[in-house]
Amino acid sequence: MYVALYLIRKPALQAFNTVHNSKKERLRQLSFRVGCLQKRRCIMLEDDRDPYEEWVVKKYPSWTLYLSAEQYYLGRCYVWLKRFGKMQRITDLTHNEWIELFDSVLPAYEGALDRLWMPGHMNYAWLGNEFIEHNGHGHMHLIPRYGRPVHFAGHEFRDDRWGKNYAPYPRLLLSTEKLILIRETLKNEIR
Repeated sequence: MYVALYLIRKPALQAFNTVHNSKKERLRQLSFRVGCLQKRRCIMLEDDRDPYEEWVVKKYPSWTLYLSAEQYYLGRCYVWLKRFGKMQRITDLTHNEWIELFDSVLPAYEGALDRLWMPGHMNYAWLGNEFIEHNGHGHMHLIPRYGRPVHFAGHEFRDDRWGKNYAPYPRLLLSTEKLILIRETLKNEIR
């Protein structure tokens, strides 16, 4: 199995491999990883390690649901196909991958969002355009849209692009603590 690892630069590898004991240092390290996610470059690892284990919301047999570091749209996630491949189109999904995505992953995710924050609409993006980043590996961006401000963890999330394409949108850099809270809230609500 191959896992995508997003890095800003080579010294980031050392940060990923360093073990820290203090809570404060661990939060700093997670914050660094979030920064890596936000300015991503992809390296394919030929083993079973998942360098983004802390951002997993839920694992399925064929998919892994991750919290996106970009939370301009509260609850934004992406679902990553576990099967290795390059230039994977949505039409390349196997029957089982398709069924799992549309009968299990998306309904569970949307149900959790509806119970938590009640988005007015959802956008789904299977783009695969950043070939240098991830070689077109199969993944879908799950983008909740809100026609009203949503308050969570002391922050007001506003979808100023409501009724329009989700992109381009302003980048929102939340603290690691808030990202962890969003992830845990989703994780606890997904059934």
